[in-house]
Amino acid sequence: MTSPNSSYSNPIIPGDWSDPGVVRVGEDYYSVRSTFGWQPALHVAHSRDLIHWRVIGYADDQNALKLTPGETDDGVWGSDIGYNPNNKTFLIYAPVHAKIHVFSSKDPAGPYTHHGEVIDGYDPGFFADENGQTYLTRTGGDIFRLTADGLKIQEGPVSSLPEGEGPEIFQRGEYYYYITSPGGTRPYQDHMIMSYRAPSMEGPWEEDPSNPIMHAPHTTGAKLQGPGHGEVFNTQNGEWFLTYHAYELSHYSLGRQMGMEAVVWKDDDWWTTQNGPLPSESNPLPQLPASTQGMVQSDNYDSHQLGKQWFFHTKPDFKGTLWSLSENPGSLRIHPQQGDLSSPKVMPTTFHQRVTSKEFDVITHIDFEASSSGSAAGLHFYHDPKRNFWLTSTNVKGERVFEVGYYNLPYHSDVDPEGLRPPQVKEILKTSKVKKTILTQVPNTIGSKVYLKIHVDGQENATFFFSKGGQQWQPIDASIYFGDSWHCSRLGKKPGAPDLGWVGCGRSNVWTGTTMGVFSCRETKEPCPPADFNFFTVEVR
Repeated sequence: MTSPNSSYSNPIIPGDWSDPGVVRVGEDYYSVRSTFGWQPALHVAHSRDLIHWRVIGYADDQNALKLTPGETDDGVWGSDIGYNPNNKTFLIYAPVHAKIHVFSSKDPAGPYTHHGEVIDGYDPGFFADENGQTYLTRTGGDIFRLTADGLKIQEGPVSSLPEGEGPEIFQRGEYYYYITSPGGTRPYQDHMIMSYRAPSMEGPWEEDPSNPIMHAPHTTGAKLQGPGHGEVFNTQNGEWFLTYHAYELSHYSLGRQMGMEAVVWKDDDWWTTQNGPLPSESNPLPQLPASTQGMVQSDNYDSHQLGKQWFFHTKPDFKGTLWSLSENPGSLRIHPQQGDLSSPKVMPTTFHQRVTSKEFDVITHIDFEASSSGSAAGLHFYHDPKRNFWLTSTNVKGERVFEVGYYNLPYHSDVDPEGLRPPQVKEILKTSKVKKTILTQVPNTIGSKVYLKIHVDGQENATFFFSKGGQQWQPIDASIYFGDSWHCSRLGKKPGAPDLGWVGCGRSNVWTGTTMGVFSCRETKEPCPPADFNFFTVEVR
C-alpha cells in the first residue's frame, strides 16, 4: 500500500471497512467498522502509523446483539469507537435494528462488556471534550450529553443539526466541529462530507461556506467515489487527518473501503482537505514511526486460537465441537455438517474473511476422505447463503471429483437499479427462488490429499485449479463472473452469477462486500471423516 519512505495510497484499509470509526489514544490508533451480520461482530483494528492496520479483537464475540444467522443487509449499521478519559475505558457504540448499543473494555482488543441499549438510532458518534464531558451523536443531527461513564444518555438533545449519516464531533481551539454525510450512500448518489462549527455544544452552529468538504460525483471519473462517514483527528505530532469510506465503481466486491486525507487549516479556522473534495490516490506519509504490521490473511493454522481475520455468518463455535485447531496440530480440522453452502447447519463450519485485493490467488491444501456421496471440503467465495460459489473435493455417487458450482438469486430487470422498493419489487424478491448450479465435475485421480486454487483476474472473474503437489496446476474448465448486478444493469452487461457485490438490486443483497474462505459439509445424516486444512494462502499479484 505504500512506496518506500515517501507516500501511501488510498484506500488505507482495502476491502469492506465501511462506516469507519477511528480514535487515537496516545500513540496508538484504533478503528471499528460496520460488520452487518458477520460474527464475531464489531472488528477492532489497530495501527501505529495510520497506514498499516491489523485486526486485534472484537467487541461482540458472544452474539450479545442477537444477530440473525445468514443475514447480511441486517445487523450492525454504523459503529464508532471512543476513549473515555474519565475512566480510561474504550467504548464501542453499535446500532442494531435502530437501537444503539454500547460495549466497554479497558483493553481495546477486548474482551468487552455489553451494557445494552443507549438510545434509538443509527450511526452513533462518540466525543469527549477537554473537560471530560462525553457526548453521543446519531443520524438525524441530534447531539446528546452522556453520563461520565459514557453508558447512558444524561441530557438532550442539546443541539440539532442538519440531517446526515455518520455524524462526528471534534474540537480545535475555541470551536467544536460537527461533520456529517448527507446524500445517498449507494453509487451514483450524492454522498458527501459536510462541516459545521460552534463555540459551544449548544450552538449557534454555522455551516462551512466551502461545503461540501468532500464530494466525488461519478461524472468526475474519480477512482474512489462516495466519500462519507468522516472522522477528523490529530496525531501526537500535531498533524490533522480525515478518515472516511469510499467505493470503486469497478470493484463492488471490495465494498466501501477506508481512505485518508491530510487536513489543512485556513486562517479563518475552517478546515479542508489538502487535495480538495475528491478522494486522493497518493499522499505523503504521516510523520509517524514506520510500522510493519498489516492485515493478516494467510493462515498456517499453527496456533490453538483462530486468527482474528476469520469470522462466521452465525454465532461462532469457539468450544471446538464442530472444528478444532488442536485435534490435528498444524491444521484446521472441520467436522462436516449436514447441508451445503446455503444451509444454516453448515454456517458454523464455513470460515470467512474479507476480500481486499483485485488480482490474487487463494490456495489451500486439504486432507479429506470424501467417503460418502455429497461430502465435500474446499474453498468458497460468498456474499450470503443465496449467493456464493465453491471449489471442492467431493464425492458424487461414489466417485471422487473436483466440483465447481454456485448459488444465485437471479437478477430481475423489474427491480429498480436505484434500489427503490415499490410494492411489486418487494414481492418479486420474496417469491424468487435461489438456484443451485453445478458448472463442472472433474474426476479426482489424486486422492484425499489435494491442493485447490481459485484465481481472481482483477476484473471479478474467478477460475479454478487443482494440483497434487502444489507446483503444477491443472485448470478446470469453468469460470465465474461475480460482479455486481446493479452496476451491470447500468452498463448493459450481463449481471454477475452470482452477484457478490455490496450494492445488489432492490436492496436484496446490500452493504457488505465479498468474503472468501474454507468450508466442509456432508449430504448424509451420518457423520463422515473430518477435513483437515493445512493452510490458507492469499497471493496478491
